[in-house]
Amino acid sequence: MSRKLNSKKVTTKEFSSNSKEKEISECIDSAMRETAELIYNTFKYQLVKYLGVFNLMYKYYISKIENKPLDETSGIDILLIKLEYNAFSEEAKIASDYGVPNKIVAYYDAKTPEQARNIRNSFDSYEKNIFEKVKNIIEK
Repeated sequence: MSRKLNSKKVTTKEFSSNSKEKEISECIDSAMRETAELIYNTFKYQLVKYLGVFNLMYKYYISKIENKPLDETSGIDILLIKLEYNAFSEEAKIASDYGVPNKIVAYYDAKTPEQARNIRNSFDSYEKNIFEKVKNIIEK
């Protein structure tokens, strides 16, 4: 059977049809990718917004029960920061705000200088280029 498939000649009409199908498939893939990205970003924004409101209500309730100031009450602040910026350190948050690749955010969020060096050594050419452009802004 594989011999039959390999020896089959493709006509111009069949080739044209296959090219159109491939083009349509790539168009659908592109539309799905863009839609998924839009939905993810929109839902992520909504999730952070509603969790932020929940966090305030929760902290207010706990602060009243424990008779503590609101600022001293624990909540889900760390989760909200991670969801909003995908980073913890100030430099990494700034990098995230500029929309740099994730590896650059990870570089600024590294716990040790060795970890940061390893991440920087793994940058591809695009990441190196972006890193050099934003380094002066972030490290001020």
